[in-house]
Amino acid sequence: MSFNKLEIHCLVYEIVCSRLLQHFEIPTPEIAIATLNKDSYDVKSLKRNRRKALPGSQCFASKEIIDADLLRDTEIINRKKEFNKYSNKQDLIRIALFDLWVDNKDRKEGNYNLLTHLENDRKKIYAFDHAFTFGGLEELNIFNPNSEVSPYKKLITSIFFKSFVKHLTKAERLYIVKEFVSRIKDSEPEIKDIIEDVFKQIPAEWQVQAGLKERIIGFLLSPIRIQKLNLEAVNILKKTFKI
Repeated sequence: MSFNKLEIHCLVYEIVCSRLLQHFEIPTPEIAIATLNKDSYDVKSLKRNRRKALPGSQCFASKEIIDADLLRDTEIINRKKEFNKYSNKQDLIRIALFDLWVDNKDRKEGNYNLLTHLENDRKKIYAFDHAFTFGGLEELNIFNPNSEVSPYKKLITSIFFKSFVKHLTKAERLYIVKEFVSRIKDSEPEIKDIIEDVFKQIPAEWQVQAGLKERIIGFLLSPIRIQKLNLEAVNILKKTFKI
């Protein structure tokens, strides 16, 4: 199966972000580039891309988290009792910071791309779908180390996020920002290694844009962007939210 040339880059972004989320210990479903085997699936059960699902074809695969629920578009956490039903509360802020860092254009109000899974009687949040990071396809040839860090139409400015993090103290929120930014700076060699490793595994036939690996590394480790990330996050999370 041949991928659309532009879609190829979305797959690269998915793999890069999955590896980075794992590095930062942010829950995310396992992913893989899978080769379809004959009789391993029922074509009739496929809602989309039936014609492309041929034996021997490659596809992007995400491991199902059994009984996980998609976070509703209308979800709001009004009471502390609801807030306390979540086990990894601080991870929601880390996911929002991650989205600013990688410029995720697709996790926002109305489309949270978050799963919740009941584990030990509490909900655990998982982040998924990172195809439109690094500015998405519109910025494929544009994103660079000087690109803006914008909270516009991102998780961090959504109603759900504000209703959730208001139950954390300002000090707790700002500590998470400090910790996340420090970890980016402290793990620069590891981040480079992750990107290098991802690109080594990409099949040659994907024909990924020349220089993409170097641009991703420069984008993620740009001191200018990391500073902007810190400033934007602090300015938002130091506020008192009344939702």
